[in-house]
Amino acid sequence: MRPSAPHTPQNGEPDVSQTQAVHGRRHKKTGRILIRTASMSGFMVIFTVAIFLSTTLPNQRRRLIEEMHQRAQVVQTSTVQILEESIALDDNSAVVDHCISIVSQTPSLHYVIITPKDGPSLIHTQQGWRQEDLGGMWKPADLPQPSRGRFMINPLGDGGELFHISYPFDYLGLDWGWIHLGLSIDKFRADSRLLYRRSGIIALAAISVGMLFSLYFARRISVPILKLERFARQVASGDLSHRIDILTGDEIEHLGKALNYMVEQLQQANREREKAQKTLISAARQAGMAEMVSNVLHNVGNVLNSVGVTTSNIQRRLVKSKTENLVHLADLIENQGDRLSTYLTTDPRGIKIPDYLVSLSRHLADEKAHMMKSVTALERHIEHVRDIIHLQQDYSRTRGLTESVAIAEIIEDALTLNTEPNAKYGIKVQKEFEPLSLCLIDRHRLLQILINLISNARHAMIISENRPRVIHVTLERHQADRIQIRITDNGVGIAAKNLTRIFQHGFTTRKEGHGFGLHSSAIAARELSGTLTVTSGGNECGATFIIDLPYRPVGGTNAP
Repeated sequence: MRPSAPHTPQNGEPDVSQTQAVHGRRHKKTGRILIRTASMSGFMVIFTVAIFLSTTLPNQRRRLIEEMHQRAQVVQTSTVQILEESIALDDNSAVVDHCISIVSQTPSLHYVIITPKDGPSLIHTQQGWRQEDLGGMWKPADLPQPSRGRFMINPLGDGGELFHISYPFDYLGLDWGWIHLGLSIDKFRADSRLLYRRSGIIALAAISVGMLFSLYFARRISVPILKLERFARQVASGDLSHRIDILTGDEIEHLGKALNYMVEQLQQANREREKAQKTLISAARQAGMAEMVSNVLHNVGNVLNSVGVTTSNIQRRLVKSKTENLVHLADLIENQGDRLSTYLTTDPRGIKIPDYLVSLSRHLADEKAHMMKSVTALERHIEHVRDIIHLQQDYSRTRGLTESVAIAEIIEDALTLNTEPNAKYGIKVQKEFEPLSLCLIDRHRLLQILINLISNARHAMIISENRPRVIHVTLERHQADRIQIRITDNGVGIAAKNLTRIFQHGFTTRKEGHGFGLHSSAIAARELSGTLTVTSGGNECGATFIIDLPYRPVGGTNAP
């Protein structure tokens, strides 16, 4: 397969349209990180306050309810003591007086009701007391220990809401009945409203302070990040002259210092890359010259081999020539003297001389024709060597100069330099050239590219099973100011995974390859303000290398 060129924008320049689009959205994105950071912090503050209120308010409400239980427990305890004495004396007057006294002295106590399991209930309210048979809720079948109160509408029908609590009463180990208390919830409501008001004020103050701190710390976080973002855009656009100064005393400051160090390293790497690029360009030119000289020597060597074969054929024919027989015949005729006519007419050997002369003349004529053919071939081979040397000298003198040339002639020169090796492996060349005017170009660099690509195509077909071996070369103008040279082979092709690596320096799939030819060709194409690309259908599907160049015809017109 093929070695080597960088799959990057030309001359390493950034994508200008993309950079402009990014800068166009810059103002829209500037405040987003601040808003998001402040919003997240504010959400955390609100969430924390909500958790606090959701746990604190129920606890405070339970505390207020517990206060009412404690107040009820005091009344129930004193009432139980008097009730036990009244049961023992079988006299309810003491317990009635006690309950009336408690209700009248405690405005928050709506009623005290003593309900025996058997008999009428004693009902004590702010209006007085009475006996009445009560059932239902006043005689609960089962009460939890300890008893828990509940909020409800006054069951005595006086209207309003109160806190009702019932206590079971045991006398001498027997279930005697129940003591029911009804407490006002005015104080509970007032305390609850005060609790909610204070909690709301505290929550609002906490959220306000939290939001201010969130905004402050979000700004402390987002502003350095925005500086880093702007600095990163400058670096991405290729501007390495700036440095970022962040003094936050945290990881962001360390990140800024790391970015500054990275930019310094990039600057150093760019300087080294530029130096290496200059060296590489010089090496590419030398490699191109070496490639051309190698082709010249290869072609000259092949021609010299043909010259050697031709001279050997001439030498063999001279050794086997019949001219010596003609000398012997001349000596024989000269020795006959005056008897020549008698010898030619009567002597058996003399009679054969005329026929022998005819046969010998024909043989010598054929021999002369073969000798002239060999001499002509020898002359043609020598002329070919001279043409190759002159072609190499012409390109050596014009290296690095832009001159008026015919692109088709440069392609023909590259094919001429590859004639012998192509013929050696039975490779045919098909050409399709669109007529174009003379144009300005560095012929040496273009020839270097073409020699590399034709040589590359030849190697690809040598190791391929495809037959016949054909290189197809086309020249066309695909735009008003652009031309393309396509070199297509039917060789081993290029795997899809290697299409993006084929032009990289040092990449090659040939054991004897060095991974420099295609890389130097790509560099030479960029020096011509053009590009070198490749397409391939995969293994054994051949490949097409495309040289795209600016078309600058002599005289400034693009007409062919």
